[in-house]
Amino acid sequence: MAQEQSTSISLINRLDGTNYVSWSMKCNLLLRKDGLWTVVNNPPDVTTWDPLNDEDKKKIAKIGLTLSDQQLVHIRGEESAAKCWDILKKIYVRDSVDAHIHLTCKLFRAHLQQDMLAHLEFMKKTLQQLQEKELIFSEIHQVYIILSSLDETYDDYVSSLEVLTRDELTLTSVTGRLLEESRRKQDRKQLK
Repeated sequence: MAQEQSTSISLINRLDGTNYVSWSMKCNLLLRKDGLWTVVNNPPDVTTWDPLNDEDKKKIAKIGLTLSDQQLVHIRGEESAAKCWDILKKIYVRDSVDAHIHLTCKLFRAHLQQDMLAHLEFMKKTLQQLQEKELIFSEIHQVYIILSSLDETYDDYVSSLEVLTRDELTLTSVTGRLLEESRRKQDRKQLK
């Protein structure tokens, strides 16, 4: 069991100041896997909180073990996992109008260059960053944004998606379809 926990933590790239979005998602999943997310997400009432609470200590330890040495300074001395999480979020999730505009422009100016997988990863990561700032696009709008970022070689393919219902046009299904179409395009290029 201890080996499994150690392996789980080692699979997470340590928070280094540049990777907050992916770190927070992986750390969230690790804490959920171990049944420890609830106290971080819904901290107990401070009037009844016990500083010797073992579960909270485990959460703080897991969060701390996923930080680079330079990031530990931010949570040193904190006795609540929820407080540690909030501190890191406040440091790395810029929630200003400037940050909102910058990310929104970045999203809407993105266009497919070469690699579909890298493009989809970039688009989804940017959408996730906006969601962290509570700028949330519905799933169907996320699909439309991604489809509008494709170059003209995908116009016929995008038109073919018009036969799908809104329920069928999910982020997951469109991601899979675009990756498959990209593979087909690559195969056709290789055959020429």
